[in-house]
Amino acid sequence: MSGLINWDENKEPMYMANQPPLYFYFVAVVSSLFGTNELVLHFFQSLFTLFSLLVFYEITKLLQLKKGLLLTALFAFCPAFLINQNLMVDVPLLCFDLLFLYYLLKPDVSPETSRYWKASLVLSLSLLIKYTNIPLLVVLIITLLWRKQYRLLYVVLIPLAVLGLWSLWNYAEFSAVHIINRPRNPMTIALFTKNIIDFITCLGAISPFSIAFIVAYFSRFKIINFFAPGIALLFIGLTIGTAKNRIFILDSNDILSTVFLLNGLLIVVFIVASIWRNSFTSRKSIDGTDVLLFMWIAAVSGFVILFAPFIASRHVLLIIPAVLFLGGRWLDTISKTNSLQTVFLAASITIILAVSDWIFADFYRQKAREAANVLAGQKRVWTVGHWGWQWYAHANGFREVQADSMQFRPGDYLVKPLGIDSQRVPDGVILQPVNYLTSPFNWLTFVSTSYYNCFYGRGAAWAYSRFPIDTIKIYRVTSVSVKRDQVAENPPIK
Repeated sequence: MSGLINWDENKEPMYMANQPPLYFYFVAVVSSLFGTNELVLHFFQSLFTLFSLLVFYEITKLLQLKKGLLLTALFAFCPAFLINQNLMVDVPLLCFDLLFLYYLLKPDVSPETSRYWKASLVLSLSLLIKYTNIPLLVVLIITLLWRKQYRLLYVVLIPLAVLGLWSLWNYAEFSAVHIINRPRNPMTIALFTKNIIDFITCLGAISPFSIAFIVAYFSRFKIINFFAPGIALLFIGLTIGTAKNRIFILDSNDILSTVFLLNGLLIVVFIVASIWRNSFTSRKSIDGTDVLLFMWIAAVSGFVILFAPFIASRHVLLIIPAVLFLGGRWLDTISKTNSLQTVFLAASITIILAVSDWIFADFYRQKAREAANVLAGQKRVWTVGHWGWQWYAHANGFREVQADSMQFRPGDYLVKPLGIDSQRVPDGVILQPVNYLTSPFNWLTFVSTSYYNCFYGRGAAWAYSRFPIDTIKIYRVTSVSVKRDQVAENPPIK
């Protein structure tokens, strides 16, 4: 955790960031064996995707959901699941979450202690991938209490011991405990309210499967057969109207945000109604599975709303399986025609977004190469900017700027993306623009995940956009003004 990374203004130890490093060790093992080729790394990541789908389907059988294959298809075509198959930690984390739930639900584990040992070990590993799983400790405790298996409460000590050992290792390494020293925003009423609204809006934006719930609920009415096609036509109409300037694009995005919020609220209603029907109408008592799934949703949602620095689709993804398991009870009466319609609609929206997102990522891959070609022969080329751009810039030999030190010389070059988070250039550096690289607007990105970074950092996870993805500016350093103390502390790099 003492290794240095620049994810803000200057190189800092990794313990200044949010995540523990277990997943990064997985990546390191794969990289040491097969290299850092993107196809290799994404193939490795896809193993977690495959296992998530398999375990998800097995859980639908444990829960005796009649439409398990349909639910698995809707899960696979959830935009947050399909598009977040990058080298972030959330899909691997979700894979561990599903395995944890599988062991809690599996009835034929013998001896009984075996299930909780396995669940606790899986949870322990997941906590070393991302601390967002801390609320699942509460789920484990409540499950044991609800089942009156008090003698097995000791298994909670397993993940607590792992966190304790990890914290001792932190203290030995850098004299602090990472889990209690993570960066976080001060929580205010305004921020709390905003995060709740953003969370529900994001839930609606990544949940086209809600259409299946609606269609199934009203399946007794024949006219419902036209509901999914009707929603598709409305979306197509809004998209074409916006593309042809019949509807102002900001108004269209406001419409989308409103629909997302209403859809998120509708999903909350379906979840509550599912629990009410199953536990109070049918059984006259609360079902333990309902308690487990509801606590999963409530605990993880509350943790993200309170402690995440912002609400992104990958954060909300962590509750999607539990939402589908509870909502899936409404699908018992859905017809084959309606099933195909809803899967086709969800898949269409998700694939459109996935293509747009791939072009978004590919822009930085291509422009880093183009910038390297433009500056071929220049020995000192600097760059600012994070996210995927940082990876591609390093791959093309660009040097990384540190905001707190003077590294420039007259005649150096700086390559700077304008649309992503970047460290500032040190004071005293005079830059002359000499070139820029961009791509014209592409209709394949009109339905956009990159609009103000919406998919990765805003409640409304996608929107319409006519903007080019970004512009890469190339500057030449014409002069450098350095204070004497800076020269003493930061001699020029040779």
